Amino acid sequence: MRKASKNSGHAVKKPGKVLRGMVSALSSKRMQHLFRPCLRLTYQLAAVALVLLVLAYTVGRLWLPQLAQRKAEIEQYLSQRSAYHIKIDALEPYWDGLLELTTTLK
Repeated sequence: MRKASKNSGHAVKKPGKVLRGMVSALSSKRMQHLFRPCLRLTYQLAAVALVLLVLAYTVGRLWLPQLAQRKAEIEQYLSQRSAYHIKIDALEPYWDGLLELTTTLK
């Protein structure tokens, strides 16, 4: 027999059952419905970041070798911006560090 409680004859739930009910509610379809857009947004942001990284790498690799050919334009631009006459003796652009990184990863 159950003891009568003060809450109008309803049985009092044990704390363990309440906790289990909360855990099952968190793993329900409602929580999956709430977290799915967050997960999708995370994947999309990661994809955009990867595309931007690849684009920056490609632009750097294509543009950097042409920098030496534009030495006169760079001198003129820097001279105009600084109000001093700037002369560049030699301009030898190179991509340092990436080759060592890719060889150590292999």
